[in-house]
Amino acid sequence: MDQFRRKFLEEASDLLEQLEKVLLKIEKEDIVASHVEEIFRVMHTLKGNSSMFGYEAVSEFTHYLENIYDDIRKDELELSSQIISVTLSSVDHLRSILKDEKLEITSNKVNHENMMKAIKMLSSISNDTKALKEELKDNTNSEGASTWYVKFKPAKDIHRTGNNPLYFIDDLSQLGNVFTIADLSDVPELTEIDPQTCYITWHNFIYTKNEDDIRDIFLFADAQSELVVEKISDKDLLNSLKFSEDLKETAISNTIGLSIKNLLDKYSIPSQEESTQENELARNNHKTENVISSIRVSSNKVDEMMSLVSELVTAQARLNVLTQNTTDSKVSEITESIEKITRRIRDNSFSICLVPFETIVVRFQRLIRDLSTQLNKNVKFITEGTDTELDKNIIENLSDPILHILRNCLDHGIESENERTAKGKQAQGTILLKAFYTGSNVNIQITDDGKGIDFTRVKKKAEEKNLISKEAQLSEKEILNLIFLPGFSTAEKVTEISGRGVGMDVVKRQISDLRGEVDLISVPGKGTTLTIKLPLTLSIIDGLLVRISDTHYIIPLGVIEKCHEVTQEFIEEAFDDLLALDGERQPFINLRTEFCDTSTPPFLQQIIMVKSDDKKVGLIVDAIVGQYQAVLKPLGKLYKNIEIISGASILGDGTVALVLDTNKIIKEYSNSKMIIAI
Repeated sequence: MDQFRRKFLEEASDLLEQLEKVLLKIEKEDIVASHVEEIFRVMHTLKGNSSMFGYEAVSEFTHYLENIYDDIRKDELELSSQIISVTLSSVDHLRSILKDEKLEITSNKVNHENMMKAIKMLSSISNDTKALKEELKDNTNSEGASTWYVKFKPAKDIHRTGNNPLYFIDDLSQLGNVFTIADLSDVPELTEIDPQTCYITWHNFIYTKNEDDIRDIFLFADAQSELVVEKISDKDLLNSLKFSEDLKETAISNTIGLSIKNLLDKYSIPSQEESTQENELARNNHKTENVISSIRVSSNKVDEMMSLVSELVTAQARLNVLTQNTTDSKVSEITESIEKITRRIRDNSFSICLVPFETIVVRFQRLIRDLSTQLNKNVKFITEGTDTELDKNIIENLSDPILHILRNCLDHGIESENERTAKGKQAQGTILLKAFYTGSNVNIQITDDGKGIDFTRVKKKAEEKNLISKEAQLSEKEILNLIFLPGFSTAEKVTEISGRGVGMDVVKRQISDLRGEVDLISVPGKGTTLTIKLPLTLSIIDGLLVRISDTHYIIPLGVIEKCHEVTQEFIEEAFDDLLALDGERQPFINLRTEFCDTSTPPFLQQIIMVKSDDKKVGLIVDAIVGQYQAVLKPLGKLYKNIEIISGASILGDGTVALVLDTNKIIKEYSNSKMIIAI
């Protein structure tokens, strides 16, 4: 039972996220009818599932909320900003009580009572509106009614979804005079009956007004259920043709009157023999059509799969080393085949672990909505490239840093409407959240069109906090980097939103933990852009294995542009760390020198040209060993504070190769000469 409850909680979480997403969309769009239907369906599903698993507080709460949206979709209540706000608060509350189903936490219990009062108050408004409409209605209830034929053939597995087809038939009978024929011809022999399978088809004749009311009853039937709704006559055909118990008798005895027989023939209500043959054909067709296109998998299983794939890649590297020492061509052939399969398994596993960035965008939209209201600021939030995919482990840890950044955009960046108008700007501010690929990385860019960063003020605050000396001469880039220092804040007072000196330093640390980088650009009076650069994955990379003396290193393939072979003499003749390559003077970093390796360098060495943003730098190594799939392992305490090393990988012979972070190497070298002993 626990596994089913876990599945329910996962599905409930997805439903609430879907609900929150639709509510935020409604506020921006004029056409809301389809969105209201979606909200109603989500609540209906959540209510039924909650009741099934004993979450009575959730079920009762959702029931009252569902009634409100049922009235809205029937045009008996107008959707207002108050209802949307209460519903969004309800989403937060439902998330809380799903973890506290018995309302044992005092704050949840108090909040539950307050939310129930708010919802019942909205319900009372709806009831008053309906009562007023009822008073204005004409008493001729049957005027405009027609006779309808309704065929309902439930999906075979409708019971497994928690639905009971008899409830649909019962709800149909509430609309008016109805006559139902249960077609039992598909029911198999007793020994072959599956109690979880539905074999019955219902043929209904009903005298009622609105086709939409009929279809609404079957709104939540399984998508594979068959529903036919057709108007037969504007008259009450049920009375004129005497649909009654004698029809049931005539249907059984096959002595149906001519007019009724024609009617039943028209809608193909088959004899038992005919329907059995048709059902056998349909069953065979269904086997080929009913293909499952996607499944829900526990994230723990995905993590375990990636761990096993990592072990497989490491084992493959060991096998390659052993194969190099054998002359058996068959062994080499098998090893090559296994390597290809391993690579395909690795790539397929990667794709499974990648999650669209849009999965966490809803919470950002919600933050902007709530915070802009709280700060009384008019803000438009735009997202681009939300289909960009990242490793699920990166996605899970990316939400908090972005929330910090967005809070700063709203609190420090975007001005009030009056300020913006006085500066000649549009009254409504804009925040753009954009995701896009750059080589083997993903960039998350957050841009606002606010007042930008005051460089003088930042420098002054840093001096006041003794973070820099008053005599320090800093470039604009260095001043911006002060914002990422612990304890730095330019806020004049502490609020719930910001000003505690905790924020951007945390952002940088969290992004660094994901092997990412943060870059900040600001134009005073125009706005600020913050870019987060992240790797696609944290587990396995394609790299180039290189050697310096007896030590191996790995450079990610995604950053490599070209390789050159040069002599030691050519390197020694270089002036100001620049070498003439391909007709251009290119900067280079001699890793042997920077890593303080004092052994004699070889006569021939390799220059590997790597790129970082708009920069291109050559890294000099002793030799290139070859392409290598690196399974990244975390660094120990000795390398914890060395940013240019992003991880380590175990080679096939059991030795360790350090993975170089070329972006950090170029960045550090650009700022100053890098002297690091490894």
